[in-house]
Amino acid sequence: MIAAFGGLLLTLEINVFFPTQGQGMLLAAMAAVFIGGTSIAGGQGVLVGTLFGSYIIGSLEAGVVATGIGGYWVQLVEGLVMAASVILNVIIGDEGISALSRATRKWGLRSQATAMGRSRDQDGA
Repeated sequence: MIAAFGGLLLTLEINVFFPTQGQGMLLAAMAAVFIGGTSIAGGQGVLVGTLFGSYIIGSLEAGVVATGIGGYWVQLVEGLVMAASVILNVIIGDEGISALSRATRKWGLRSQATAMGRSRDQDGA
């Protein structure tokens, strides 16, 4: 329903309807949804997250255009951000941020333990 309203506003803005009118907006819309936290495998999405994702994509697009880079690079940056958010969503999974935090902490503790073991070996030698 919101997409239909957006299409109506776009048609009213240019006073003409074209069948291919919203063709270039699919990547930005998908990126906003995935950045908002909706899983690519299905499930539940949150409207507030999607609005936050669309704000991020809009700001990102405006920032890339303001740097003077061409329009094709905007799509590249949006695609990279979308891919990163999908990968992060897959890594996090159903458990949420706490699972990522636990895994990161475990990696940090493991590397600290190996560093401590090396320093003890060097001190004892």
